[in-house]
Amino acid sequence: MQHRDHRPGHCPGYRAGRLPVIISVARRTIVVGDARKFALNAPTRVCGWDAADLLVTDGVPAGFTGVGVQLAP
Repeated sequence: MQHRDHRPGHCPGYRAGRLPVIISVARRTIVVGDARKFALNAPTRVCGWDAADLLVTDGVPAGFTGVGVQLAP
């Protein structure tokens, strides 16, 4: 029997190395994140903003450009 990880935010089958391939064949790439994440550093980088089509967030840092933005309530 396979163990299932039920931690919040855990995506079964997720491997950071696969994401650039998935993004490259996607019709659209949408990034969703709250504004607090802009001030944090991540341990890995999946892709640059040039690979994203849309950012959905609750706030945008000053000077942020390059991607369409949709503000969420």
